[in-house]
Amino acid sequence: MQYKITARYFRLSVGDEERDGGESNSIQNQKKFLESYARQLKLTNIRHYIDDDESGRFFDRSAYSRMIEDVENGKVGVCIMKDMTRWGRDYLQVGNAMESIRTERGDLNREIEVTNKRLGQLKSRISKLQKWLKEEAEKIRKSVCSILRQEQRERQPHRKQNMER
Repeated sequence: MQYKITARYFRLSVGDEERDGGESNSIQNQKKFLESYARQLKLTNIRHYIDDDESGRFFDRSAYSRMIEDVENGKVGVCIMKDMTRWGRDYLQVGNAMESIRTERGDLNREIEVTNKRLGQLKSRISKLQKWLKEEAEKIRKSVCSILRQEQRERQPHRKQNMER
C-alpha cells in the first residue's frame, strides 16, 4: 500500500541571504523546523519542494507548481510549510489556492463523515453484542453453579452413609 505524500514546502526570496552556493541557511532552518514538526505528528512519505531564491510575489515557481500539481492529482495527503509567507506574498491568491485545495479535499471530508457514522453504528453493534455475551455468560455461570450445587447435594448423603458404617 502506498501512502500519500507529506509535502514539505520551503521558499526563500531572491537575494534574502548571502551564501557560497548550496542551500541557504534559511532553507536549512526551515527543514529542521519542519522535520521536527513532521516527526512529532508521525508524518511519513515525505517529499521536499524547495524554491530557493524565488520571490513569493509570483506563483509560477517550479517547486510550488510541482507541489500543486501533485495535490491536484491526489498524490498529497498533507502539505506543510513554516508559515503562510512561504506559500506566497499575495494573500488573496494564497487564500484562493487554499480554498481550491480544500474544495478538492471535500470528497475526503465526506468519506471521513461516512466512516465516522459507520464506526458509530459498529460501536453500537459491538455494545449490544457485549451486553448479550455478558447475559449469556451469566446464564452459563448460574447453570454451572446449579449443577455444582446439585452434585454436592448428591454426594452428601453418600458421606452420611459412609460415616454411619
